[in-house]
Amino acid sequence: MASSSTPSRAQELSPLLPGGYTRGSLVVGTHSPQAAKGHGCYVIDGDGRELIDLNNDFTSLVHGNAHPAIVEVSRAAIEDGSAFGLPTHWEHEHAQILVDRIPGAEQVRYTCSGTEAVMTAVRIARAVTGRSGVVALRDAYHGYSDSVIGTAGPKSRRGVPVGLLDELILVDVNDIAALEAAVSERPEGLAAILVDAMPNRAGMIAVTPEFLQRVRELCDEHGILFIDDEVINLRQGLHGVAAERGVLPDIVVTGKIIGGGYPAGAVLSSREIMAQFDPERSDPLEQGGTFAANPLMLRAGAEALRLFDREAIARLNALGEQARSSLAEGVERLGWTVRGEGSLFRPIPPDDLTGPVTRRLFWAAHERGVSITPTAMCALSTPMDADVVGRAVEGLVDAIESVSKPV
Repeated sequence: MASSSTPSRAQELSPLLPGGYTRGSLVVGTHSPQAAKGHGCYVIDGDGRELIDLNNDFTSLVHGNAHPAIVEVSRAAIEDGSAFGLPTHWEHEHAQILVDRIPGAEQVRYTCSGTEAVMTAVRIARAVTGRSGVVALRDAYHGYSDSVIGTAGPKSRRGVPVGLLDELILVDVNDIAALEAAVSERPEGLAAILVDAMPNRAGMIAVTPEFLQRVRELCDEHGILFIDDEVINLRQGLHGVAAERGVLPDIVVTGKIIGGGYPAGAVLSSREIMAQFDPERSDPLEQGGTFAANPLMLRAGAEALRLFDREAIARLNALGEQARSSLAEGVERLGWTVRGEGSLFRPIPPDDLTGPVTRRLFWAAHERGVSITPTAMCALSTPMDADVVGRAVEGLVDAIESVSKPV
């Protein structure tokens, strides 16, 4: 068994990559475990160790690794051709599944990531309203486009024009008074209110139904568009979090689970709003992407969504409740809390949300056979059962005990 303090060959970082990483979200130190392969709810690292996968590629692998049905349709898609410069009938099939799930949605535009989906939605809102301001939740993360990266905090604002940052107004999660004040300051200048109903970087605090309802009311009062970021949260309910709580947004953006393990993003809205893309207009919005809506993603994603029906969602959410309850019971004596909903959860240390303790927890969990994200957000997958979840929680409790001791 390799020690986290003495990297094996599989843990060496490449000098060909900035800082040794391809994605900033992967950073866990000057070295890192590497994934070699995965099956079901397990990932095999570069040292050959099998770990319970609670990372699931940052929540996107809702069916775990190499699900047989998704592998089968992926293989067929590759054999038929993985990308074309022409439309395919798979676009209609996948879009129909999404439209059937998202209340109020009538049309879909595809992108290659959640980042691009949010970026596109903000541009739609600005085009429809003729305004530029966006209200969003402080410390939420909506991707790394210039238009919204400022929500993630001061460290995320380097390289972004001041003019774009000035168009972004931030309010705390569930602070209705601050929301109302932000809108009242420039009601005629706001294009959108952008909400993630359980933003991880903000501490995974669930947005209340009352806050969502007030967003809807303010948007209706002032001609602002409500953008609902369901890139992560679509796994929480068949219709997405906002709709499940009785609030219908104007635009829904999603990604992750809709791609079946392949790069995916989507923007959904009414025909009226999506008409901004109509090529018959004199001034259609520009939006493309060489690999957007490629048939490999569409076919695998459609299969993943069909498998993730209401029954599967309810079962996975029940396992999530088991995980949160058991983990909270095991760590509350250490001053930790556990947040989350549905099939997502995150242990929160008493005085450190994203710093050294959380990073040490990543390594401590890895050493105990559990793979989590660097922020400690955990996502369940459908191959898991109560026994697997119990073992994962046991490993996390032990890991949290170890990092809670004085260094």
